[in-house]
Amino acid sequence: MDDRNLYVSVFRRVTTIPLSQIAAVSEKIGLRDRVVTVRFRDDTPVGHSIQFSPTFRLTRDPHPIVRELQRFADVPHQAI
Repeated sequence: MDDRNLYVSVFRRVTTIPLSQIAAVSEKIGLRDRVVTVRFRDDTPVGHSIQFSPTFRLTRDPHPIVRELQRFADVPHQAI
């Protein structure tokens, strides 16, 4: 991720998605792992959403990447 785009790697192919496409971000914390879901405003080359496992954390607090990505979902669509 940089200041304008999210870079999604799927099977050796990297797709660039503008941060303005982020509609919502959620996190599911399980007993052994956690999964972050990023939903997009429109269809993208990787679909309407992606899921990934962020870096490991010992706490059950929300992962910092969730808060960082959520900032872009909270911004009006044209503002980014």
